Amino acid sequence: KTKADIAILEMDEGHADSITKEVAPRIVTLLNVLEDQLDRFVDPALVRDSLHSVASRATQKVLLNADDQNLLLLAKKTTPAQIDWFGIQSSVMGDSDLGVAPTYVAALSRPTNLVAEVFNLVAKKCSVRISEREVIFDLPSRGLHYALDSVAALATARELLGDRFDLELAEQVLTDLPPVFARGEVVEVEGQQIEFVLVQNPTSFQLNLDNLNLPIESLMIAIGRDVHDPSWLWTVDFSKLKHVDVVSGYNCGEIALRLSYDNVSIGVADDDLFESFSAFLALPTPANSMKTVIFSADSMRRLRRHLGFIRPDEVEA
Repeated sequence: KTKADIAILEMDEGHADSITKEVAPRIVTLLNVLEDQLDRFVDPALVRDSLHSVASRATQKVLLNADDQNLLLLAKKTTPAQIDWFGIQSSVMGDSDLGVAPTYVAALSRPTNLVAEVFNLVAKKCSVRISEREVIFDLPSRGLHYALDSVAALATARELLGDRFDLELAEQVLTDLPPVFARGEVVEVEGQQIEFVLVQNPTSFQLNLDNLNLPIESLMIAIGRDVHDPSWLWTVDFSKLKHVDVVSGYNCGEIALRLSYDNVSIGVADDDLFESFSAFLALPTPANSMKTVIFSADSMRRLRRHLGFIRPDEVEA
């Protein structure tokens, strides 16, 4: 049994509903209801019901993302005094909806009394307004989804620690966070700097594509056996890409076909992952950027193991 004063549990709606029946949480922080959750839960309403059960068990506070209509609906069934809101300013969000699931009802007004809000994001530099103060820090990787995670963490820490919450310390901790392996991870292979970008479903694929610094001079995409139903590749918009140097993995043919329908030119298509990566390494070094590999989880695991990157603490910023 672990001895600790505080436990922070990160769970999906299925596990959270079960576990919070046994362990009542002080604080519940809900990020979103995403479209990629619907392959398991079918309907956003079922996900909302499960998350509402979790939220109703909070003994202190419920923290909700103000930019997800699903959570605004959930809040209507929750005691108002128990709720605090966090989010991302509309000027920063732009046209992105971060892949949230539809509600199929008329939109509700966004709350205005946010305790923490992202008000600027340039590359990895994120600015948040919290407790009438401003804090600026570097995200571990590019993307609005990382900014949302960070503002949620700040709001949760503030609620949990109260007067003990140290904003300067929080700023330093967030800045010092390394990327999670394969998620914006930069590795050195044979003297070359290469960025690894993991994609696992339509939402994460689209978000990561949208956050790339385009145009990319040297790009490889590898889709492995974990993509059991390659039809979801057709829900991703690849039109911003002009060229992919190498495509590979078990589903090499599927991703090559999908790219061709968005008029993306392809240099080499080969389902042999390791040979393809060697060919990618042999390409000229980009003049203004680094080589980038986008891969699904199966290809990620195989390639990192092949290259000897087998420990999470080997990640470099």
